[in-house]
Parts: sequence; C-alpha cells; structure tokens
Amino acid sequence: MDKLGITAQYVGTSGLKSLDFNSALAEHAEGTICMLDGAPIAKMPGGKEFEASYTAAGYSEPYESYGPYAYCAANLIVKAIEKVGPDRALIVEAMDKSAGTDIIGEIRFNEYGQNDIPLVTAYVSQDGVWVPFGDSEYESGARTLPGYAYRDTGSWENPFK
Repeated sequence: MDKLGITAQYVGTSGLKSLDFNSALAEHAEGTICMLDGAPIAKMPGGKEFEASYTAAGYSEPYESYGPYAYCAANLIVKAIEKVGPDRALIVEAMDKSAGTDIIGEIRFNEYGQNDIPLVTAYVSQDGVWVPFGDSEYESGARTLPGYAYRDTGSWENPFK
C-alpha cells in the first residue's frame, strides 16, 4: 500500500496479530488495525498467571494471540475426559454442556460449539508492537490514522461503523 501510494486504513482480522507481521513489515506495519476475539492478555482473569507460567516454562516461541485460548481449550478437554472417561462421544457431549470460567474468563458454548461470550478487542500496530487500540497513542489523538478523525469531544469518529 505504501509503495502504491494508497492512504486508506488497513484493517484486518486476528491473523495479522503476530510478531512476524510487525517484524516483516517494519515501519509499513505502523497504524495497521486488527480485531481479535477476547480481551488482551493483561485483562484476562488468568492472563498474568498464564504469561508468568509460560515464561517460567522456558518455551522458545512466543505464545502469540491464541496461546491462552489453546491452553484453555486443552483444560476443557482434560476436564471432560476426567469427568466421562476416554469415550469420544461422551467427551463431545460433556464439552457441549461445558460452562464456567478459565483463564480467559467466562465460557459458554452456543449450539455451534463457539464460546458465546462476545468480546472483541481492536489492536493497532504502534512502534512495532500490537497495542490495544484503547491504550494507543492513536486513541489519545497523539497520532492519526487515515480514515479516522479525532473529534474535539475526545473520541474517534470511526467511518467503519
């Protein structure tokens, strides 16, 4: 987009939120917005503990966007197996009825097997890292994005609404 002179705002899905996106694109990643289901790790009920445990375990790769969710999913599966034994059909049935809380917060499955607790966080690439938009210099008005207008009221006018 930069090379072609395109000044539109680039907004994408959760697949963008990776360390590789920022490192590969360097300054060209600046201002990119992506949406990711769930809260930022620091705002998850068990996020800080998850992060500390992950670091203490010494893994060589970062957990990235979906690490806490993978951990949570594994916990739910283990709990189901402990409850009903190693029978796949019973595990699926137990999973369909699972509800409660884990490190990501409340979990409630809908008829499609998706967590029915809606929460999406917008992130922006700022200085080579993903920052929750609400915590960014873009939200405060210190920086600007194409397609967004910071109003005198202290809030963004979002043309995507």
